[in-house]
Amino acid sequence: MREVQTESSEPSPTNIGTVASMAAAESQPSIIIFAVGDIMLGRNVEGWMIKEGLDYPFRKVNEFFKSADLAIGNLEGPIRKKHTRTPTGSTTFNFKSEVAAELKNAGVGALSLSNNHTFDYGPQAFEETKSYLRQAGIDFFGHPHDIHDDYVLRKEIGGQKFAFIGLQDVFASMDSKKAVALIKRVAAEPNTTTIVSIHWGDEYKPIANQRQKTLAREFIDAGADVVIGHHPHVVQNVELYKGRPIFYSLGNFIFDQYFSKETQEGLAIGLEFKGASLRIRLYPVDIIKSQPVLMEDFRAREWLKALSSRSEKALSEPIREGIIVTSL
Repeated sequence: MREVQTESSEPSPTNIGTVASMAAAESQPSIIIFAVGDIMLGRNVEGWMIKEGLDYPFRKVNEFFKSADLAIGNLEGPIRKKHTRTPTGSTTFNFKSEVAAELKNAGVGALSLSNNHTFDYGPQAFEETKSYLRQAGIDFFGHPHDIHDDYVLRKEIGGQKFAFIGLQDVFASMDSKKAVALIKRVAAEPNTTTIVSIHWGDEYKPIANQRQKTLAREFIDAGADVVIGHHPHVVQNVELYKGRPIFYSLGNFIFDQYFSKETQEGLAIGLEFKGASLRIRLYPVDIIKSQPVLMEDFRAREWLKALSSRSEKALSEPIREGIIVTSL
């Protein structure tokens, strides 16, 4: 496959520094972070869990998660002690307390709480959610409204520093200047890879809107290394800007939107960091009765071909091959 890079992968014979840095990168271990889109564990998903067992939504992906150094996603609602099952037709979500342990058992290591459902039961449920996740040993980041350093997750993985910033811009509600300023401050921290996870865009639209595109570029100009979006409930186009990947929407991962083919498909990505190199593997997912499973090879190839057709032209071949390579 073709490697998409910001500069030539072939160093000049006289560029000893470049050769040395490439050699150093080869000696470094890879760090793999898996990312998925929206995880909603109430309403009809809860019905399947009652019928089939609490681990039902994760049963076919837990080994996939556990093979990574860290797996992250967007938790689309609060975890509550006074839980009541969300009725069909309602979009006021809440999840039973036991799901925190199931997320941990499935291999989920960190969750964004920056979305338009985290406050469905107010700030108290938000605090409960954090408490349950903390007890289960799951990290979290982001806030549905506030943009502040307190909500940044900093982790060291395999000797490398990562910062995860969660943002929420549904209905263009975010203070973009404040968000950019936060990213700039965090990205300036020494030897830190900055990953922005943002809830944004138009529901059910397969192409990102102009605000998404503008914000993504502003984030990268401020120092973000990877931008990962969610909320539209379908997978949106992919692009590179200044060598940094933008996944405008990974779509659903665990949900109960059975009304269309597109809402029952998602994209999981494996971010493999090695020195200054980033290799991204694309994993199309079918969501069958709210249970995600990796697509069969033939369907995955056809699905990636369709994704490539609506993404940046320079990424057409890498997306079809399921691997994007760039330099950070």
